[in-house]
Amino acid sequence: MTEDLERKIRILVIDDNPAENRLLKEALNEGTVRYIVDTALNPNDALILMKTNSYRIVFSDTDMNNYTGYEYVSKYREEIPTIRVVGLSTNATEQKTSEWLESGANAFLEKPVELDANIRLMQYIAEQVLANPDTFYGPFDLIENKPKNSFY
Repeated sequence: MTEDLERKIRILVIDDNPAENRLLKEALNEGTVRYIVDTALNPNDALILMKTNSYRIVFSDTDMNNYTGYEYVSKYREEIPTIRVVGLSTNATEQKTSEWLESGANAFLEKPVELDANIRLMQYIAEQVLANPDTFYGPFDLIENKPKNSFY
């Protein structure tokens, strides 16, 4: 592996909306070349990608066609035990926050992610994982200063 690749972090974005996947991928890559971002349209496609890629972070939508994102956290960890999982939802409620965190997710953010604060927070999470690759983060550990519109 080259030194350049060792300094990059693989991120997987999961959302059943292709436009949202593109938006998240572009937002994460804005201003940096440190991330390799792949996308999946559902959790089953994500699990297939995890078999051949060493992702460090998953940003997953909550409500997808026939899927609920937080129900797959344990399956993601079966594939990659140290993966960090961040749930996303446009309908952020305390109940959804609890469901994500109880499922073992590391954090939960409210969409829309085009809000500058959430994009910066997503990039901050990626930078924390990149800086500390061997540290497994529990709920809340990845987030230092949450935006007012985010639950965690």
